[in-house]
Amino acid sequence: MTQMPRFLALAVGAALSVAATSASALTFGIFGDSKNQAATMVVSQGYTASLLNNLGASSLAGIDVLWVLNGSNGGHSAQLSGNAAAVNAFVSSGGVFVYHDRTVTNAASVLPGGAGIGFVRSTSSEANTVAGSELLSGPGGVITNTTLDGGSSSSHGYALANTLKAGTHQHLTQANGSFVTDFDFQWGLGDVYYSSIPLDYYLGGSGLATFRTVYAPNMASYAAELSVENRLPKTVPEPASMALVSLGLAGVALARRRMSVV
Repeated sequence: MTQMPRFLALAVGAALSVAATSASALTFGIFGDSKNQAATMVVSQGYTASLLNNLGASSLAGIDVLWVLNGSNGGHSAQLSGNAAAVNAFVSSGGVFVYHDRTVTNAASVLPGGAGIGFVRSTSSEANTVAGSELLSGPGGVITNTTLDGGSSSSHGYALANTLKAGTHQHLTQANGSFVTDFDFQWGLGDVYYSSIPLDYYLGGSGLATFRTVYAPNMASYAAELSVENRLPKTVPEPASMALVSLGLAGVALARRRMSVV
């Protein structure tokens, strides 16, 4: 077997070191976690959790992942809609915004970069996987086409696949593969992850346990991975040796970047 050149091995090692250091320092800002279950799970994975009372710019300062759980079937939080500019700025500057949404209707209006995405509210007891999604394997285990089936409502709606932005990464769908319930896309320097799974319900101790034990840990780990990627150095000064390190960083980021397509 041909060995990896030493300079490339050093570059890759440096990239992984940066990623590991960044991951251990990540902070999740969590809004709508009424029973602190999301926070407990995040802390169990080695991250820091900060429970948020509002979504103003001062509350978003110093966090890496903003995780909002919408427990309402009839509308989006006034905090989310009222602080749209602050949330948009947070994502645009490199933050990761995760939204678990029961309402679904008009979700495009509260998502940074959501304009043009078509959302439909429609409950389903099935959750099908999309090949290539990094969500499907993680600290909670493996998600298959049946792992999340049989919940009282595995999802509360979907986005129409043909309205998603180019480069969107799909993770879960309803029975029809064009009805996407979990997906993420890049916005500015950051990422937006949307899900119509009523995760507040499952994290609260109700319903199908695999949402708590498999899906939620995998999703949190995936969000952290997105944040780590966003924090990797974007440019490296010359000389040529530093340029090679930059190449190694880029290679690691590409290897870890999600592979599913619209």
